[in-house]
Amino acid sequence: MRILKRIAIGWAILMGANAIASLVVRKVVPSYGTEADDEVSIVASMSGTSFTSTAEALRSLSIVAYMGGVELDLTQATIVDGALISIRAIMGGVDIVVPEGWRVETTSTMFMGGVDNSTNPDLEPESAPLLVVDATAVMGGVGIHLAEAN
Repeated sequence: MRILKRIAIGWAILMGANAIASLVVRKVVPSYGTEADDEVSIVASMSGTSFTSTAEALRSLSIVAYMGGVELDLTQATIVDGALISIRAIMGGVDIVVPEGWRVETTSTMFMGGVDNSTNPDLEPESAPLLVVDATAVMGGVGIHLAEAN
C-alpha cells in the first residue's frame, strides 16, 4: 500500500511541475503576429492551435510546442528566399504543410523524438524559394509535407 501512495504522490508532483512549467513557457515565450504578418511567434503550451499564414513576404516564424500541438498551413503564404522557421517541440508536435514549388531544407536536433521532411528539395529548381526549418524535438515530433492535391 505504501508503494501505491508513493506512486500517487510522485505522479501528483510531476503533474504539478508540468503545469508550472507550462505557465512559465507561456510567460517567457510570447505569441505574436497575425496570419498576414511576415514575422510570427506561436506558442502551444499544454494546448493545440492551427495557424494558416497568408503573409506576402514571410521571413521568420517561431514555434514552441510544449506538451501541445501546432498545425501550420503555409499553402497561402509567399516566402522570401531563405525564410526561417524555428521549432522547439518538447513532448509536443508540429505539422507543417507547404505548397509545391518550395525547397524545404531542415536542420534538426532530436532526443527521443523525430523530424520528418517528406518534401524532396532536390526535385525543385535552384530558383525555387528556399524555406529553412531549424527543428529541435525532445520526446516530440515535427512533420513537414506537401499539400495534398485535390
